[in-house]
Amino acid sequence: MLGFILALVLLVGGVWLLHEDKAVSGLLIIAIALSSILGTAWYGKKTTLEELRQKLRELEGTPPPQPPAPVASTPPAPRPSN
Repeated sequence: MLGFILALVLLVGGVWLLHEDKAVSGLLIIAIALSSILGTAWYGKKTTLEELRQKLRELEGTPPPQPPAPVASTPPAPRPSN
């Protein structure tokens, strides 16, 4: 909650700087505030989806997905000599 309030204060400060003809500083502060809000929302949604997937796996009784096993490469067969 404190982070959201801080982001709102930054947004208001950025708008005020734009009003005071300090375009670069105002836009930079607004961009920082918006990216912090959007980044937090994105991370929260990602975490929630992962928790829901984990709970669904537990309910279904399936093990968590494993990374694919590495494929062993075989050397080419030697050519017969004539």
